[in-house]
Amino acid sequence: MAQDEFDPILQTQALINEYFQLAALVILYYDYILTLKDEIERYWSSRTKLNLGFALFVLNRYLSILGNIPILLLSFWTWPGSNRLQVCVGMSQYQEYLIAAVHLVVDFIAIVRTYAIYSSSRRILGILIAAGAALLGYGVHAIVGHQQTPYTLSDLPAVGCLLPTTPDLSPS
Repeated sequence: MAQDEFDPILQTQALINEYFQLAALVILYYDYILTLKDEIERYWSSRTKLNLGFALFVLNRYLSILGNIPILLLSFWTWPGSNRLQVCVGMSQYQEYLIAAVHLVVDFIAIVRTYAIYSSSRRILGILIAAGAALLGYGVHAIVGHQQTPYTLSDLPAVGCLLPTTPDLSPS
């Protein structure tokens, strides 16, 4: 199917999906702008100590903010040239790894906070580490262990990089 022959219903659905993704990112960046002044006062002053808490804060805050910029750009921009499919597949994999990295940071923060709430109970820490290890194993398996879907250029929408979950759902 040629680039200008895409099914208009699928194009509309892809565009709606991209706009929902854009809305989520607008909320993320709006929240960042609202809290930037407090962040500068509390975390970037000369008296701030570089410790695990500060490192987790920076990772949690900036991994999402900076990591989503390439995804946002490729959602509404079409990569020129014959390697568009490879760029889109690579971006899809990048997004999976970004989600996994953000989850690791958030899960680690949740474990540390829960451990502190339960008065540094080693039993609770053991349960949390076991649950975290199980989830980490499942996540690694889900990302690395799945078969790569054999996409073709006709699977891509006219604009952006939204790939179908399976080739059966492609517009051709």
